[in-house]
Amino acid sequence: DDDEQCYYSASQLDYNDRGEEYYRYHITALGKKCWDHYDNDEGGVLGETLYEGRLGPCCYLKYKMATSPTYRPDHQRQFEMLIGALSAADDSLERIQKREQHGAEQQQREGVTLFDGEVVGALVMKIVTLHKLIGLMERDGAGTEVPRRELEDGVSRFRRIATEETSSESESSLCPASRSCDAMHGKAGLLKAIKFLQVELSDPN
Repeated sequence: DDDEQCYYSASQLDYNDRGEEYYRYHITALGKKCWDHYDNDEGGVLGETLYEGRLGPCCYLKYKMATSPTYRPDHQRQFEMLIGALSAADDSLERIQKREQHGAEQQQREGVTLFDGEVVGALVMKIVTLHKLIGLMERDGAGTEVPRRELEDGVSRFRRIATEETSSESESSLCPASRSCDAMHGKAGLLKAIKFLQVELSDPN
């Protein structure tokens, strides 16, 4: 059913005494409903944000499931989910860039926050996902030159955005002056993105 919601309330889940495998199975099944829902959004109507758009279920959810100490996927499943999350972040950045190149009318969400800014949300998720993937690849003895270069490029781009947004003299295209300190769309919300990166990367810088 196309109108079926891609989430369930706690009351709809069976909380009988079941094993961890039971819950992992149902978490994955519910996640797949979300992923299928957004995979069918070929026209991009749903947007690219973490809060309301495809980036939430297709990237953030996969990332959190892959890195969750309670969900605990096996090594191969963790790698696959992180690759899926990275692909979703790259796809979002590519769609945003295409809209800009084709001169689409202000379709990009105005905001520099983790959850409601398209560019920042996708960029931050790409950075943290690459960081986790590199760790897995190193443990497998695989080469990490390419993902490390992508990670460095992503961090550099985010730093440029953060520096511009926190400059008192800047007039940013991502954060209009009328909402320059707004917690949902502006500089206050950017602090959430910075803190999320610090925690996930374990890096105060």
